[in-house]
Amino acid sequence: MLLAEVGGVVVGTADLTVLANAARAGRPHLLVENVVVDAGARRAGVGRALLAAARAHGEAAGCYELQLSADDPAAFAFHEAADWAPAARTYKQYLDDDRRS
Repeated sequence: MLLAEVGGVVVGTADLTVLANAARAGRPHLLVENVVVDAGARRAGVGRALLAAARAHGEAAGCYELQLSADDPAAFAFHEAADWAPAARTYKQYLDDDRRS
């Protein structure tokens, strides 16, 4: 997990998971989830800093790609402005009663 702090207060987070990809001979890729920035800290570079730190983590782990999913149009614009390209659809199947996106 990455944490972004301003003045000792957490204002952003991102969850990172390195996964081996059997279709790529076990080469790892990085799954980035839950990139969240406090409303009061948005448009101050916090989200971009989290994505840059995620990229550095993936590079250090030898990952060949970084992947994330988003379901909010504002997030689409943010990720695309940060040079992330839309690449596929995401499908979900819940295993409990938590139906949140």
